[in-house]
Amino acid sequence: MSTFKNSSDDSVSDFQYRGKIHSSLNVEQACKNFWNLAHSKHQRQDREVCDRAKELDNTFAAKFRTVGQLQCTSGSLLQRLVVRRFVPDDHMVLVWRVFVEGEGPYSGMHAKDSGWRRLRPRTNGKEAGTVMELCVHQAPMHFGFSPSGDD
Repeated sequence: MSTFKNSSDDSVSDFQYRGKIHSSLNVEQACKNFWNLAHSKHQRQDREVCDRAKELDNTFAAKFRTVGQLQCTSGSLLQRLVVRRFVPDDHMVLVWRVFVEGEGPYSGMHAKDSGWRRLRPRTNGKEAGTVMELCVHQAPMHFGFSPSGDD
């Protein structure tokens, strides 16, 4: 993981994670699994799927809440997710963006996350499989700052 800092005050501005793993799954099955996973079907609370994105085969957009428990109260994070899929030839690329807004005791906290994942056939080695590459960029949460500029 890489950490980037603001030059003005040396505070952390964002994080970046990059990685690559090899899977024994064939590339077609791996692509199908990751496209299904990108739909975040496990996120059910207040889930709303964007109707306009449903019309596009390679785009998914939704908003949902994730609830967390603090010592004596619970709070939630409202998340807005957009995922786009590109399938040229023999590989797949997923690109996403997530905006997070805190609610309740998390009010005033905001974050953004974006990244991509590429799945391609394994070309070296004796075994078939899939190479999965990932790059995620995360901006830390700040109190009283809205990513949209609405403070």
